[in-house]
Amino acid sequence: MQGNFERDTLFKQYHETRSQFLDGADQEKLTWFTYYFDTIYAPYFKKVSNEQSILELGCNKGYLLKTFSDKGYVNLTGVDLSCGDLEIAKKIIPTANLIQTDIFTFLEESEQYFDVIILKALIEHIEKNRIMELLEKIYKRLAPEGVVLIDVYNADWWFAQHERYMDFTHEVGFTRESLRQVMIFFYKDVSVIPVSTSFIYNKKRRFISNVGKKIVKKICEFLDPDLKDMPIFERSLIGYGKK
Repeated sequence: MQGNFERDTLFKQYHETRSQFLDGADQEKLTWFTYYFDTIYAPYFKKVSNEQSILELGCNKGYLLKTFSDKGYVNLTGVDLSCGDLEIAKKIIPTANLIQTDIFTFLEESEQYFDVIILKALIEHIEKNRIMELLEKIYKRLAPEGVVLIDVYNADWWFAQHERYMDFTHEVGFTRESLRQVMIFFYKDVSVIPVSTSFIYNKKRRFISNVGKKIVKKICEFLDPDLKDMPIFERSLIGYGKK
């Protein structure tokens, strides 16, 4: 192997080296994404009509795009560098426009403007010195009054250390403060909200889990008052901004 191993090679072979070990069965993932959309994303899409254009950067196997399709959205585009993941995406969501390329290249060369651009579990894979460049390119590809939705792991989550290093392609992490810090350079009406992605369907387990979290929260607050509002149980952050 050559010494100057290209980073893009990791993403082109992401399915073989990482994705197939990270994702569960397709139907299981689709069920989870449907619940995730209904619980987390739905409020952001109340004013987005079914005909408006939605772009997902780093669409992986197309689970999220399939969820949008099931909700009635018809103008869907996905971009990913992994050939293996996109081959699966084409079977899961054949009606979407799926493009195999680098996201920077796509944003530079595309002549289309999008009403919504989504980055789910993507921005943490971008080198820190290219984050602002990416956000600016996204801004330029948004239609007037278009919105960007950035879904990234929460660096304040109590297992964030594992989240940061479980994938060799992870480059950076964000807290509520740092995600807002970079987004306000380009977008207006920016909000960053911590959200839980661990859904417990059993009512008894959910009750016990909620009680346990409250106890742990009180202990943390007792040990250090500054931890009172720290979102240690929310695994993800949702950053929202408008053009």
